[in-house]
Amino acid sequence: MKKNRALFVTPCYYTGTSFERIYNSIHQIIKQRNLPIDVYIDKIYPNTLKPGELDDVRYEKSQAETIKYLLSKKCSKYNKILFIDFFNPGVELVRYMSDHANNEIKIAALLHGGTFIQGDLYSDKWVSCAEKTWAEIYDRIYVPSQYAQSQIPSDIASKAVVKPWGMDNINQSNYAKPYENRTIDVVFPHRLNTDKGIDDFIKISHMMPKTNFVITTPTEINNTTTNNLASQKNITFITCKDTDDLYKILGSSKIVLSCAKQELFGYSIAEACRLGCVPILPSSQVYKELYDKNSLYEDLPQCIAMITDVLSKNLSINFNNDLKTSFEPLLSDFLQF
Repeated sequence: MKKNRALFVTPCYYTGTSFERIYNSIHQIIKQRNLPIDVYIDKIYPNTLKPGELDDVRYEKSQAETIKYLLSKKCSKYNKILFIDFFNPGVELVRYMSDHANNEIKIAALLHGGTFIQGDLYSDKWVSCAEKTWAEIYDRIYVPSQYAQSQIPSDIASKAVVKPWGMDNINQSNYAKPYENRTIDVVFPHRLNTDKGIDDFIKISHMMPKTNFVITTPTEINNTTTNNLASQKNITFITCKDTDDLYKILGSSKIVLSCAKQELFGYSIAEACRLGCVPILPSSQVYKELYDKNSLYEDLPQCIAMITDVLSKNLSINFNNDLKTSFEPLLSDFLQF
């Protein structure tokens, strides 16, 4: 009998992270469109990560359980697998099993980063070597922008397909306040890592003592892990334990700021724009592709001037950056390729 079902796989996610929102958006489209795609997730973890951490030992356990599940007889009915992430230790066993059983299966993944991406957080040699294996195993690699595609190594570029990440899970009416009712001047919805430009953010916030900045984080913050940012009176840390908490903050903010050194799509930035924030972003990375030039700054003095201008003119500048993207085109391509 011909197999005609696919499987969307997420080993785990930590609440309050972009993976939670991506998982929920993809799951929502699958249910709404009644797509022939089953959903597997091993665990949903409360986010107790340290600031800047991507995962911990819980991910390792979930990844092992996920590979174990994919090697079981339960998965014999699937002809395609879509992984939420390109980073996938053990996926080679899934390919080995399918080849050994003469069971044709197509494997695809969403790419969120890699050692081959300029400015990426990871640089370990073993990761770079493993990426070459994973890239060979995947039949399709989904990237969210033309910029992301330009970063793909030439030997696997033919596998890369551009499909922007969707924000199907956002209900604007539930969160987006009228601009005049917004109480937060600037929101910085990023991990406190070098790849997100935390050093530039420190300089900007220090030079604008009368502007209130909010840093959203899914975990508790302390001075040791934030370069003493918490001592600045114009900075507030707000712990967002889940998506609802984050969207309330984004919908109450006037400006969303990025200082990122590595960005292939900018999921939190796009979500903030959907919820009515004015974007002020570096004139680099993916931002030049997705956003109007009025949203982009070349250096920190220009960034500060833009923030000041937007707040003083009460949005008199026309920023048209409402990215209405969906995961439906990606899932449609996945089912058809």
